[in-house]
Formats: sequence, C-alpha cells, structure tokens
Amino acid sequence: MYFELKQYGFFVHYCTPQETLIMLHLRSKLAAAVHILNEQERFELISYDRLLLHKANGFYKQLQHIPSFSPSVYPIEEWWWHLDQVIDGSLHIHLPIA
Repeated sequence: MYFELKQYGFFVHYCTPQETLIMLHLRSKLAAAVHILNEQERFELISYDRLLLHKANGFYKQLQHIPSFSPSVYPIEEWWWHLDQVIDGSLHIHLPIA
C-alpha cells in the first residue's frame, strides 16, 4: 500500500483534470486497506485527505467535465466521491487529529 499512498499524495498535490478519477480510485483502494497501514502511513493519509478537502472545490470542478462521472454509485462513507456535498456543507467530514 506504500506505493498507492505515495501516488495518492502526488495526485492530491499535482493532479491534472484527467487524473482526478485515478486519485479518487486510489483513495478508495487505501480506504479498503487502511487496517494494514502503519501509524506513519495513516498520519500521511490524513494529511493528504486534509489537502484534498482544502482543494475540494477545484477537484469538483474538474469532475464536472467528466460525462461518465456519477458520485451516487459510491457509498457516502467514501466522502471523496461526494465533494459536491462536502462543498455545500451537507456532508461534514471529521478527520482524526494527526
């Protein structure tokens, strides 16, 4: 999972519009494997998630240009797919204090 974590971090920092979906899929993969991340990796994941939340508006704008994108097919627990709700305040995200 180390490689996927580093990829996710890279995409959160430097994502192009075409890579936004790749980033979100990586985050889902990390969510499924969070139990095998060590403490440092979980801290790093939280840091990347904070940055994703900070940049949510820009990422959401990128997703709007992808005709096949439909966040409703992803569970609400995977909040990164529901940035529209994060932005409008209907979905509140509480990340652990790192």
